[in-house]
Amino acid sequence: PGLSVGCRGHGRPARPVRPLPTAAESVTGTERPAGPIGAKAALGSVGRVRVAAAQFASDLDKDANRAVAVGAVRDAAARGASLVVLPEASMCAFGGATTDLGALAEPLDGPFVAALALAAAETGATVIAGTFEPVPGETRVHNTVVVVGEGGLLAAYRKVHLYDALGWCESDRVLPGLPDPSNAPVVALGELSVGVMTCYDLRFPESARQLVDGGAT
Repeated sequence: PGLSVGCRGHGRPARPVRPLPTAAESVTGTERPAGPIGAKAALGSVGRVRVAAAQFASDLDKDANRAVAVGAVRDAAARGASLVVLPEASMCAFGGATTDLGALAEPLDGPFVAALALAAAETGATVIAGTFEPVPGETRVHNTVVVVGEGGLLAAYRKVHLYDALGWCESDRVLPGLPDPSNAPVVALGELSVGVMTCYDLRFPESARQLVDGGAT
């Protein structure tokens, strides 16, 4: 699948969740490449994977957020999850419209990613989480989703479609990522090839299509 790291809603009512199809109802026979290894696979042929979606509300206290994130990874892994997905902005919250995200952002080898890498090494789980990453020469930051495994950082995705709507202007403080294959990571996790996008990207089908074209299963 192409995974979307969750973001807060904007007052829209929840809709019923359609039950997942059984194996017999799954679509098969696509014969498209299954991720970077290039092996052929049919959609629906990937073995069972236990995924945990860990929900929590971050704030501007990065130390506290980091502790909550690491605890969520450990808890999910103890329950058998091999893939743990944390929210957008897990490292720290957006704050208010005047919050300086540049002062809060961390490089991809900073404390937040390092803590996730240690938790991944301890548990064997792969972690997907939202951060803010500094941009050289810019006051704005990247809204970056990292994929972290036992060996450290596996991939990073910089959010392309920024939420400028309903009184919120993400682009005031966030620089969009490149809308091309260089910013469409697909990570192989055993038989599963995971593509990454986040939040408002869900509104743009071509983001998902680019991940599928890159091998996301």
